[in-house]
Amino acid sequence: MRASSRKALRDYSLAIGIAVAIALTIRFFVIEAYRIPTVTMRPTLEPGDTIFVSKGPIGYRGDLQRGDVVVFSTPAEPGRDYIKRVLAMPGDTVEVRKGDLLINGRSLLLPLAAGAPKSNCSEEKIEERVYGICRELPLLEDYGPEKVPPTSVFVIGDGRTLGENRSGADAKAQRGWGMIPRSSIKGKALWVWLSIEPRSAGRGAARSSLPHLRTDRMFRRVQ
Repeated sequence: MRASSRKALRDYSLAIGIAVAIALTIRFFVIEAYRIPTVTMRPTLEPGDTIFVSKGPIGYRGDLQRGDVVVFSTPAEPGRDYIKRVLAMPGDTVEVRKGDLLINGRSLLLPLAAGAPKSNCSEEKIEERVYGICRELPLLEDYGPEKVPPTSVFVIGDGRTLGENRSGADAKAQRGWGMIPRSSIKGKALWVWLSIEPRSAGRGAARSSLPHLRTDRMFRRVQ
C-alpha cells in the first residue's frame, strides 16, 4: 500500500473516530431521544411521539422554569423515566380542586372564548407560556394546599385524568402529578422529531400492519 493511501486511510479513520466520539458525547451528555408510550401528556404529546430531550446542566438545571416539560425518575423507581410539566417551584403553594390546578391560590385555566363549543380540552397559562390540557373522568383527586419544598418542584401531566392507583412515596408522581426532587430531573423536552401512531390507536385491521407516520406532528417544538 502506498504511503499516500495509508495516510488517506488514517485520515478517514480519524475523521470517523472523531464523528463517532462527537455523536456519543451528544448522546450521553447533550441530547437524547425518548419515545412517549402513554396519554398522560396529551394533547402536548401523543403516544408514539419521539422527542429530543436536553441533558446535563445546560438546558434544565440552570434555567428550569414554570411550564417546562421534563423527563425525570422517582426515588422509588430510579430506572423508570416519566415525563411531566413543571408548574410550581420551591416556595409555591399547590392545590388541586375538582381537577383544576391552582398555584398560589390562582387557577391557571384560561376562559373559553365566547361561543366556543364545550370540550374536555382547554388551555392553561403560566407566566407567558400557554399550553393545552385535557380533562376526562375520573378527574384528579383533590390535593393541598401544600407548599413546594426548597429542593423540589411540582410536576403534572397535561392529561388531567386520574391514572392507575399505585402505592408508595411517589404514588402521585407516578400516576400523573406530585412533588419530585429537582435533582431527579434528567432533561427538558425540546421538540418532536418523529411521530408514529401506535397500531392499537383504532385504525382499521387492513391497514394496521404498517405504521402510520404523523407528519403533521413532526418537528414541533414542545410548548
